[in-house]
Amino acid sequence: MNGTKFFQHTPFLTFVTGLLDSKHFSKQHQGVVRVLEAGCGSGEFSKLLKAHYKDKVQVTAVDPSKEVLKGMEDPNGVEFFQQDIISYAAKQDHNSFDLVLFTKSLHHCHELKESLQAAYDLLRPNGLLIAEEICPENADQATAQFFLDRVDLLAATGNIIPPAGGHGHHGHDHGHEHAHHGHNHDHAHHGHEHGHEHGKEEKKLDPSMHGLAYDFDDHLTKMRPGVFKMTDPNIPAMDRWNFMLSMRHGYTAEKCKQGVIDTFGADNVRTVDNIPLFHMWLLMIGLQDTPAGVAAMAQVLAQEDRAITSKQIRGVGVNFVAEKK
Repeated sequence: MNGTKFFQHTPFLTFVTGLLDSKHFSKQHQGVVRVLEAGCGSGEFSKLLKAHYKDKVQVTAVDPSKEVLKGMEDPNGVEFFQQDIISYAAKQDHNSFDLVLFTKSLHHCHELKESLQAAYDLLRPNGLLIAEEICPENADQATAQFFLDRVDLLAATGNIIPPAGGHGHHGHDHGHEHAHHGHNHDHAHHGHEHGHEHGKEEKKLDPSMHGLAYDFDDHLTKMRPGVFKMTDPNIPAMDRWNFMLSMRHGYTAEKCKQGVIDTFGADNVRTVDNIPLFHMWLLMIGLQDTPAGVAAMAQVLAQEDRAITSKQIRGVGVNFVAEKK
């Protein structure tokens, strides 16, 4: 479990395992902890979580797209289903999972309310929902310039090659090697627990989508003009960033947050923002899956972490944590 697709999950795996350790594994927990990942893509995050805890957890991962078939080829102890969370929950007992995860997937759920209700129903009392989301609207000029300066450097040195056709990298091919990454993201886990209000409405979703019925290759093809603009150093940084925002698919982070609050209740939801997430876009725009690509991703993540801590830039990642009461 090496390479950029696995390494990209470093911050979120650190966040999730920190919560699980404090809630379950730092005390006497009776039985195996049951985890469901909704919108797992090709399953890298679930595999990493299973490898981290081994027999302490039972991990199930669902995704209606063909990406999940890749995870099924080498499941590594994870149980995969080609279903969205709504269809999956309809055939399961309520109160059967300790943790439900959405890894950059909640904003793709066409039926947001129903998907969150399905997660709520599946959780046991005091169970947790953790949703990792993107908030690119949070970026200002300095933030966009910071990211695109690094994109330009990586493209100039051949570490980023914009993908051709419909089969390049994309941000939902999950993964990272948690055990070999030492960055501390504690600043993102406390002290920034507030939400951002964004006026921009989400793009309208395809009404044919059900739950997370989402074709990643098709999405990447639609994003192709934005990918090439993002890697063109002759275009001003904010123009490139705003063009990428115009190509964005799905709900805003604020809409996802409100959906979580509506389902779990405001008193039971915590928002952790200002989290580094630029490394996700490096995959989308063609960071090479090589040792040099992994090293570059690690450096960008570390630099972004330091810049957020020193308040030079704004983090574009946000996590929502909700407890079923």
